[in-house]
Amino acid sequence: MGKAKDQDASRDIEYENRLVERVEEAARKGAAKGAKGATGFRGIPINILSSIIMGVIIIVAIIVAFVAIKNSMAHKWDDFLTDAKEQFSLGDPAENHDLVLEDHGIFSYTAADFADAILGDPTQLRKLEIFSQEVVDVATITEAGLADIKIFEKNQMITYHGTAVYTVDLSRLSSNDINLDEKKKTVTLYIPHSEMEQINIPEDQMDFGDISRGWLAFGDIKLTPEQSAEVQAATRKKMEQKLEETNAVAQADRFAKMSVWELYQSVVSGVSPEYTLEIEFR
Repeated sequence: MGKAKDQDASRDIEYENRLVERVEEAARKGAAKGAKGATGFRGIPINILSSIIMGVIIIVAIIVAFVAIKNSMAHKWDDFLTDAKEQFSLGDPAENHDLVLEDHGIFSYTAADFADAILGDPTQLRKLEIFSQEVVDVATITEAGLADIKIFEKNQMITYHGTAVYTVDLSRLSSNDINLDEKKKTVTLYIPHSEMEQINIPEDQMDFGDISRGWLAFGDIKLTPEQSAEVQAATRKKMEQKLEETNAVAQADRFAKMSVWELYQSVVSGVSPEYTLEIEFR
């Protein structure tokens, strides 16, 4: 019996030893499998491999975004260059326009800008009185006597004081009277020559001289309204001749240029301070 027990005990120990060996071998295999599962491509650890992949993804995303932004900016830059070429083109500035002045800073002007400013104020488009001149003439009135005999004749001298007024008619101005010079930066306004209005002879400024009479002539000289108008008409004609002889119209034209320039220079400067006004006759 004792021998049998010893054999049983020996078998139990041997079984336990083999069991321990199997457990240890299984543990070694499990460890080996665990170690293999913790590595990635070509033995690179998974955590390092994940960081590499994430970095590659981020770099690719940045490149894609940069390319997209670059393409968008390229289109905008092309559009900008196209607009710039059109704005700074050296071609004909009047192409497809009535008339365009050269650039003024960032602005440009057309003939209409100045025409609207000059012609837009109806209060200025009128006959402008630019010059006046006093003129004097003497008329001799004769009243014949009976049978034209000198002893019945009466004579009287009348001094007429007249005023000649010259005007320039701005109501006839139009856009065709406005010309632009881009190089000189001038606006030329063409106006009509001055004209003399009818000479005014006020009755209260007529000086009547003494009457000279023949031996048998008595009383004052009396003119009918028709005779008085006839005398004044003849006097005006002689006054006009005097004004022509003194070339008063040339002086009136000089004042016409000055007056119109003073009237419209500020208007032109209001449109563009770089442009000045010049006045010429048609």
